[in-house]
Amino acid sequence: MDTFYDQLQKTLDAVLRHDMLLVMGDWNAKVGERQEGENGIVGKHGLKCERNDNGDRFVTFCASNNLAITSTMFPHKDVHKYTWTSPDGRHRNQIDHVAVRSRFKRSVQDTRTYRRADVGSDHNLIITKVKLRLSNTGKKQGRTIRYEESKLRVPEVRQQFQIELRNRFSILQTPDQNDMDTDEHQSNEPSDPANRIEQRWQRSRMPIQKQ
Repeated sequence: MDTFYDQLQKTLDAVLRHDMLLVMGDWNAKVGERQEGENGIVGKHGLKCERNDNGDRFVTFCASNNLAITSTMFPHKDVHKYTWTSPDGRHRNQIDHVAVRSRFKRSVQDTRTYRRADVGSDHNLIITKVKLRLSNTGKKQGRTIRYEESKLRVPEVRQQFQIELRNRFSILQTPDQNDMDTDEHQSNEPSDPANRIEQRWQRSRMPIQKQ
C-alpha cells in the first residue's frame, strides 16, 4: 500500500498545478460520512458506513494534495452510490471513488454509479460529468513604438531633447570626444555640451544623406 501511494504521489507531483486533475479508481476505501476538519475534501453525501483503514489513508492523501472526493458530493439514492456488491449480494460498499483538484470542484456536475452497465465485473460503472470552461489565451501582438522625428525640427523641442540626451548619457565617453576636444582647442572657444550633440547629429546625417 505504501509503495502504491508513493508512486501515485510522484505522478501527481509531475502534473502542473494549474492543470485540471482527476484521480479515480478502486481504492478499496470506505469513506462514509464527512468528519470534523474534512470540509472541502469529503462531501456530505457519502454512503453511510464505518470508515476503514483504506478510507482513512485515501482521505489523508486527498487532503495533502488538495483533492475533493466527488463521489461524496452529490445527493443520490444509495443504489446510485455503492460501487461494489459481494458475490452473494448481501454486502454493498462504496469503495471506488473519483477525486478532482479542489479549484476545479465546481466544474464537476455529477458523480454516480450505474448498476445495469454490462462491464463484466462485481464493480458498478461510475460516471462523472465535467463541464470545463476554457479561457482564450491568444497571443498578444507586439506593440510597435513610433517616434515623431518631425518634432526635432522645432528649435525648442530639439534643444530640450539635446539636454535630456546629455543628462542620460553624460557618463559615457563618446567615440568622437577627442576630435571635439581638438576642435575646441584650435578655436580657443568654450564648447557647450548641447553644441557637441548638435555637431554629432550633423556628422551622423552626412553619411545618410550621401546614400
